[in-house]
Amino acid sequence: MSKLTNLIVRYKNRPKIFCIGFNKTGTTFLHQYFLSAGLRSTHNHYWPIASHMPSGKEYFNNYQCFSDGEKSSFVNLQRWFPNAQFILNTREERAWVLSRVKHVMRRNFIPPKSGLMQSPDFHMMAKEFFFDPEAAIGKWILERRIYEDQSRTYFANQSCFLEIDLTKDKEWTQKLNDHLLAEGVAHTSVEQEIFANKRDQVELFDQSLLAEYTAIVDRWLQRFQKW
Repeated sequence: MSKLTNLIVRYKNRPKIFCIGFNKTGTTFLHQYFLSAGLRSTHNHYWPIASHMPSGKEYFNNYQCFSDGEKSSFVNLQRWFPNAQFILNTREERAWVLSRVKHVMRRNFIPPKSGLMQSPDFHMMAKEFFFDPEAAIGKWILERRIYEDQSRTYFANQSCFLEIDLTKDKEWTQKLNDHLLAEGVAHTSVEQEIFANKRDQVELFDQSLLAEYTAIVDRWLQRFQKW
């Protein structure tokens, strides 16, 4: 039996842990937590796509923990893996949107629309943002609100669900330790504090443009405040 086959067999039947929150909500540190806890973890944005595919279950054989995806089909994932745990990693809304804006601005370069969609230097989130910042920001807010409401409703009163704000709750590692222990997921307790990273504004060259985008964020949040 090959080493890869051994890994597949080893992790295929272990309880899965899916971090279903959007990116820029501490996903990197959740991944680091799982690795520190002795769990096999992957940090990518492809697994949510597999969760919507009829034949997607096989994609999840090689790993136990999954983070950095968004809008996954938690219904399919729970049907495929009845013992799975679902972590809704979240963050204060304005800080989250601004973190996304800073993330797509990190190259300090605004690409022209004419070649944007073909450019390999910008991922899809950046492409939709630079094509229409106003529409993209509104879309991000609405999509996250809807998805988080859906997940809270679906998992209401289910013990397999935990919601945490890594940027606000300084005891999130202990809460995650306690949750996994209560749910019978074998792991090494993580004692050290892990804090989510922040992109400092001084890293961005064009502060005036950031201010323009921040104004767009605030306008959308003002419109949606009665949600």
